[in-house]
Amino acid sequence: DNIFGSIIRGRLSASKTSDSIAAVAERLTDATIKLWKETSAKMLPTPAKFHYQFNMRELSRVFAGVFEAPRESITDDRYLVSLWRHECERVFTDKLTNAKDKEWENNQILQVVGDVYGTEMAGDVDGSCYFVNFLEEPRFDDEGICEDERPKLYRQVLDVSLVRDKALAFQTQHNDETKVGKLELVLFDYALEHLMRISRVISMDRGSMMLVGVGGSG
Repeated sequence: DNIFGSIIRGRLSASKTSDSIAAVAERLTDATIKLWKETSAKMLPTPAKFHYQFNMRELSRVFAGVFEAPRESITDDRYLVSLWRHECERVFTDKLTNAKDKEWENNQILQVVGDVYGTEMAGDVDGSCYFVNFLEEPRFDDEGICEDERPKLYRQVLDVSLVRDKALAFQTQHNDETKVGKLELVLFDYALEHLMRISRVISMDRGSMMLVGVGGSG
């Protein structure tokens, strides 16, 4: 709490945001530590799940993701809790290998939200939750000159169709600019979810991940 708590309380203090946001920020460290302890106790390593090891670095990864969102984009306390929930799912849930473990972890995240912030908050942030940084349109100055072709703003995805439209636009741009290696990807919802996960990892400092799929899955 001395490290992450001090940083997030300074970043999201009441003088810079609002009393409700500051109140949520005040307890984020306790909530993260509680989730980490419960996950470490439940998800133990086995020969088939040898990578089920959770250490203090998981906490730093959660807060690194929270800090990706600009302070101005955090509009209320529910937005901040949704952001925290998303980062916990990316750090903890995505590390698990089967649907049963993932379901337990996602439910546990909501349980921690309920324990720390109340059942009403847990109900408010339930449901699909994703954040990405590639939905912004290019920025132009007053003379029409492009200042930033791909501005990055880490914000919540309220409609997955926006991600699909943006990804298809990138695919079209790629195909227009290259003569070989043209893409014809079918972006169904599950593929988009993986795309958002991959985008988050490669956007972070020293981000890395391992993708494992059955033969023929691409």
